[in-house]
Amino acid sequence: MASSPWSEATFPAGYQYAVTPEREGCGSRGIALTVPDSYCLPMTAGPVPSSSSDPVAGWRSAIENLSEHASPCRYLAPAKWATMRANALAFCDQHGAEAYRLGWTAPQLFGVHPNHGTLRVDYCGALMVGGTPARGVEANRVLFEQTAAYRDRQGQEWGVPIWEFAARGG
Repeated sequence: MASSPWSEATFPAGYQYAVTPEREGCGSRGIALTVPDSYCLPMTAGPVPSSSSDPVAGWRSAIENLSEHASPCRYLAPAKWATMRANALAFCDQHGAEAYRLGWTAPQLFGVHPNHGTLRVDYCGALMVGGTPARGVEANRVLFEQTAAYRDRQGQEWGVPIWEFAARGG
């Protein structure tokens, strides 16, 4: 193992570390850290777990934790993001419980393409496409003023929830 400023004493029991080799053209080394499963929370494509076991509160909290001033997606203007974020929070408050009861998942509502964000609308969830507030939710569609977003389209692939996209650095 290469020399490292890290030592076994740096990490809690059960953790393992290794120094990654320099890659050609990279010029730097990294630390690979293996964490015991008992320390990890699953990253799911479904509803975000929350401490209160209320998935809708988890969705709301995850959206609320994203800045309204900084768009998580490169090609999404901050002003449009602020509107989408406000509409997503309002949806959670007004229709979230019903959406969850009907089986809607986080990707179906808040999903974006895992690499390209909102640029690939074919991966986006119902609330990550338009800029208008939702008026209601049904088993297979979210209703807006003049349109609807459907979750039962043939061959639909859902992205990751926007908070997971943002956590990875978009």
